[in-house]
Amino acid sequence: MKIIIDRILQFCTFWLFSIVSFGQNTFSNKHYWEQKIVTDKDLSAVKECSKEQYKVFYDKSMIPKELLKILDGWSEEHITFANPKEDYNSTDNVNSSLPERQIISIFRNSRFMFILYNHGGIGFHRHIIWCQWDGHKITNIWICNCNKKITNLKGLRSYLATFSRVIKLKDGRLVNLNYLCY
Repeated sequence: MKIIIDRILQFCTFWLFSIVSFGQNTFSNKHYWEQKIVTDKDLSAVKECSKEQYKVFYDKSMIPKELLKILDGWSEEHITFANPKEDYNSTDNVNSSLPERQIISIFRNSRFMFILYNHGGIGFHRHIIWCQWDGHKITNIWICNCNKKITNLKGLRSYLATFSRVIKLKDGRLVNLNYLCY
């Protein structure tokens, strides 16, 4: 029963966001997505779609141009990526001619995409971007930090199965780990 209710809520949420987004450009509105991503505690939609089949790519050209435009709209800097094994700014010793992000792997199918990448600059870390899309238009985005180098679908599924944005402290309090960094 819970699965059916979750599916109905996912469907309604998708249509609600589609209706709200119609005629306005909420995807380029950083504040809108920051609030949505930072307050999101239920990752069931992301975890569920990780069970689907994907093709794996290792080339930045597989990132949709629309996603790059969205990320550029959120940032004061131009968002660029290096392919695996290409040079990038992996430390705070910055070369302005190099990107600050390096693709690890991209998992795509006709409805969903996971982009895993290294993010250099001050404080090296990794990210996962999840997108729901129709092949041309992005309809949902989710972003998180990732502490593992995931290069295959089995590793991605394993990571998402145990991932939580909320941790329990020794005294029993729950702490939300959400923040927007990409």
